[in-house]
Amino acid sequence: MKQHKRLYKDRVCGMVLGRKAAAAECVFRGKVYYFCANVCCETFKANPQKFLHKRARRRTGSRCRQHQHQQLGLACH
Repeated sequence: MKQHKRLYKDRVCGMVLGRKAAAAECVFRGKVYYFCANVCCETFKANPQKFLHKRARRRTGSRCRQHQHQQLGLACH
């Protein structure tokens, strides 16, 4: 029987990714958050409340991390 891998949403850029694909992770208030790039993790750490707000959760996920980062003004390297 095939198991489904759990997907997580990068709270900064909205990219949907599996835990193994995450480039970085951060623990905030006892919960682990996964990120597609270190720049997203550092942006989250600077102001977690901004990205945990309900309106931030409405962002649509994208598999194109460079495009999402450009829209947010983040440098993705």
